[in-house]
Amino acid sequence: VIPDEIDGIRVAGMWYGELFKDHKEIRSVHFGKNMVSVRENAFKGCTGLERVELPEALIYIGSFAFSGCRNLEEVTLPEGLKEIDWGAFENCRKIRKIVIPESIDRIDGEVFQNCTSLEKVVFKSAWMKMYGGVFENTKWEKNCKKKGIPLISNKGMLISAGGLSGNAVIDGKKAVGGRKIQSVNRYAFVESRNLHTLTIQNIKSVEGLYTSRAIKKIVLKKIALL
Repeated sequence: VIPDEIDGIRVAGMWYGELFKDHKEIRSVHFGKNMVSVRENAFKGCTGLERVELPEALIYIGSFAFSGCRNLEEVTLPEGLKEIDWGAFENCRKIRKIVIPESIDRIDGEVFQNCTSLEKVVFKSAWMKMYGGVFENTKWEKNCKKKGIPLISNKGMLISAGGLSGNAVIDGKKAVGGRKIQSVNRYAFVESRNLHTLTIQNIKSVEGLYTSRAIKKIVLKKIALL
């Protein structure tokens, strides 16, 4: 338990980032109500950790904060959270579901990479800055690749198009895998090694593009660039 106060002073964060790193005996963590950040590597390698209660005041989760917590099953991201830094939950292999709150502005790379049981991700917001490999090697991503469809949020954001090949057309007026694409993440085509030509049309927002070298031609029609 991380307290609300110590000697009358509010506890809002951790001075030392690796305070609980590799403490395998920790089973659960309850944060005080005043905590606004979890530092980098704070609980990295806590393989016995099963449950985390994050406070409503939280706005930032540091890089690799819960990386390698392989028995962590349940995490609720609070509304008000703004940023999740690099690899924060990578290799948390028992997490099955994540709800991304509407308040999120930025998710850095590989945040949920190798969360091999993660099969459901619910987005409350239609748009945020998201870097590459966020859901790499998750059950959700693998299922999409098997079906040959891109990774699309429930709010219509194209997250990753690694499952596409050949000559692809991304059209906001047509549903893909039951969902229409409204916006395109800038890293969506980084892993598209089997894609050669790409046409993007009728999309509400595209925040620039980083693509695989395999893509030789890109055509943009009727889109809004951010």
